[in-house]
Amino acid sequence: MTYAAIFDMDGTLVDSFEAHWLSWQEIAKENDIVYTRDMYNNSFGRPFKSIVELFWRRNGSYFNPDGSPMFSDAQMKLLEDRKEELYRVIFRENFILMPGVESFLSRLKDAGFKIAIGSSGPKENIEMVVDKINAIMGRTDIFDATVSCNEVTIGKPDPEIFLKAAQKLGLEPKQCCVFEDSDSGIEAAFRAGMRRVAIFKPDCQYASLAKANRKIQSFDELTIEYVTQLIDSAE
Repeated sequence: MTYAAIFDMDGTLVDSFEAHWLSWQEIAKENDIVYTRDMYNNSFGRPFKSIVELFWRRNGSYFNPDGSPMFSDAQMKLLEDRKEELYRVIFRENFILMPGVESFLSRLKDAGFKIAIGSSGPKENIEMVVDKINAIMGRTDIFDATVSCNEVTIGKPDPEIFLKAAQKLGLEPKQCCVFEDSDSGIEAAFRAGMRRVAIFKPDCQYASLAKANRKIQSFDELTIEYVTQLIDSAE
């Protein structure tokens, strides 16, 4: 059987936590919004629009006096583009892979796995990360497919993003294992009918990852045999 590994990106493949925090801080400052570290921790990995709606509402500034939303779809897109542009500038200069990623990707690819990224980020962010990883690893055959927020209608915890990744790979959900670091991502993989490995950070209390089949702190903890057996155990 052909197997697939589908990776979330932020917090799973790359340690972009601080870069996103700094870019969100700047966006909040530019829009006179209070956005605390706890707010950020509890919203990490969610779609941009849902974060804006939630925390701008808390600040009492999401609606106009007539009750209409402050941001039109076009304005929301401009705001998101601005935030992600800030993020890419910051992270491009401070690019960090999560522990064990480089070796694990090589081992998966050498074992014949198909590999995809399913991220809530925009395609420009994914392209930057793929280019960086390709350069670090000295090969361009690692990723067989990517799915960004630009390609789905509903974000995580809806399973659409992972189902679309499996479709692009030409595989069934039962042939896939998802690697994630957020509750919404683990829930999305669960709903997709895929096996689930969570990247667990002991110092972060915002994710319980209760529906993961296994929790790890580094990809060095995993063997290819374990991943194939985990997928084979899917009902």
